[in-house]
Amino acid sequence: MKRQPARATGVAPLPPWIDRLAVPGRTFRYGEAGPKGLMRGKRVIVALARGGFYGPETATVSAEYAEIYLRAIFGFLGIAPEFVLVEGLAAGEQTKANAMAAARDAVGQIAA
Repeated sequence: MKRQPARATGVAPLPPWIDRLAVPGRTFRYGEAGPKGLMRGKRVIVALARGGFYGPETATVSAEYAEIYLRAIFGFLGIAPEFVLVEGLAAGEQTKANAMAAARDAVGQIAA
């Protein structure tokens, strides 16, 4: 029986994807004043789902890294990303349903 290759999980594929976006001379450049993002005027919407709660008023806020990282990377490229956050997916079915409904509302507002 042929062994299947291991699949990447989590955020492991994210850094190589970012490397493909950050192209010197195309999406950013360095000048005398430092780096300059060349992607101004582009729109990026990030949907980010979390099992727990990592918002500003939570005890686990210091463990939040995905949104901070993506804001920094897209900011470097000259883009202010928009986020749709879904938190608490592992905190019970009602919490999950409420979070998904709020995310659908947020997507509707972005699409409007």
